[in-house]
Amino acid sequence: MMSGTTQQYQYRPMKVTNLKQLALEFIVIFLGVSASFGVTSFSQMRFEKTEENRLLEALTTEIETIREYEARASRDVSDDIAIYSELLKSEGMTDGAIGAVTSSKTRIEFSLFNNSLFSPPTETYATLIASDGLKYIRSNALKTALTNLHIRSQSRVTTGLAEERLLKSTLLDEFLSRHPSFLVQASDTNVSVDEYLDTLSRVLRDNQTVRAALGMQLKYLKSKKAAMQLYELSLDDLETALKQARS
Repeated sequence: MMSGTTQQYQYRPMKVTNLKQLALEFIVIFLGVSASFGVTSFSQMRFEKTEENRLLEALTTEIETIREYEARASRDVSDDIAIYSELLKSEGMTDGAIGAVTSSKTRIEFSLFNNSLFSPPTETYATLIASDGLKYIRSNALKTALTNLHIRSQSRVTTGLAEERLLKSTLLDEFLSRHPSFLVQASDTNVSVDEYLDTLSRVLRDNQTVRAALGMQLKYLKSKKAAMQLYELSLDDLETALKQARS
């Protein structure tokens, strides 16, 4: 109280019109935010679908390339098995049998001493993993098929590569120390394939170490061929899963 008078304060309720205006503004803001969120969500969904389609297309193309690679690698292993099986016949090589596989001394030499690799083209899959692209693929069946092919099945094929290197290195050392003339014949244009194979037949007849080494390699090659057949089945499964994901 000042100057002997009492100042009174009165409560003035907010006008109904003001409440309506505030409510209307709130609704407008809420709808605006919701619409903005909806547009953002729709844009994200559209991006994820576009990215998934792009990845599925790239994986489909890569499968075709892998299948071509696997077919060549499988033929090479089958040829190696045919060559080794013929060389190790107890009654000796059948005339012309190896010629049905190859007429090249270089091919025979490669089969005996060089390491074969199994490295199918998987750049798309590698990029997919490195960039966390799997999150855009909705099909769990497809994700499982990718893992089965690129991790499990491929490892079955490549597991024995160290053993193959050791076997072929041992065989080469034996030829270098005891049969160097045979190694020279491979690049000698005056030596025919038949003469080259005759020399190899004599080595196999007289050197049991070489014969045993070839026998071990043949066993490994048959195991590798079986692993590659499983790889091909996994490739079929992946192709089926891809078709379902794209449909």
